[in-house]
Amino acid sequence: MSGKQASSESTAGPQPTTALTDRVQRRIERATLALEQKGDQPKTQEVRALRDVMRQLGDVHTQYRKRTGKRVSPPLRAAVDAFKQEPSLSSLLPVAAIVDDLKLLTW
Repeated sequence: MSGKQASSESTAGPQPTTALTDRVQRRIERATLALEQKGDQPKTQEVRALRDVMRQLGDVHTQYRKRTGKRVSPPLRAAVDAFKQEPSLSSLLPVAAIVDDLKLLTW
């Protein structure tokens, strides 16, 4: 019983904190402002801002993998897939939590 629980918990990845949520929201707001300045339509800004922040997380993680030679973890892969299926703050947060847990975020 505890073996199954431990394995499912270990693949679930870190849980986002309130502080991380605030940081991600601020990053999305910055991306939205940049899109507004470019003249993007309001309807597309939210999803484009979310994808921009996801791209930033991906870039940071790619640099980490190149430096360390490590592969993408199953929890990160699952979180990225979930975000791709339904881009939202709630689906972006698990990705950010994993990247933050690796101490890769500077914001």
